[in-house]
Amino acid sequence: MDKTNLIGAITAIAFFVSAILVFVFRLLGKPRIEYWLGIFELLLSIQLIYLLIKAPAEQATAYRFTIFSSARSCSGWSWNCSSTSF
Repeated sequence: MDKTNLIGAITAIAFFVSAILVFVFRLLGKPRIEYWLGIFELLLSIQLIYLLIKAPAEQATAYRFTIFSSARSCSGWSWNCSSTSF
């Protein structure tokens, strides 16, 4: 699980930094650099797919708890959840 967390952290940091760089180079008017940064971001999707496949196997219990606790706290589209009874 530590390997998965490390891959996720590195992927997130790389994606955010490259998104910031795309914005900076767009302001500077450098479309060729934006293009290559965009390709780099597309390549990051390989790690994201790996994480999507790997995460449910490692954190299935946490997902089930989150789904059940949120379903128990409120039902329907109403923001007033005090009238909900289970």
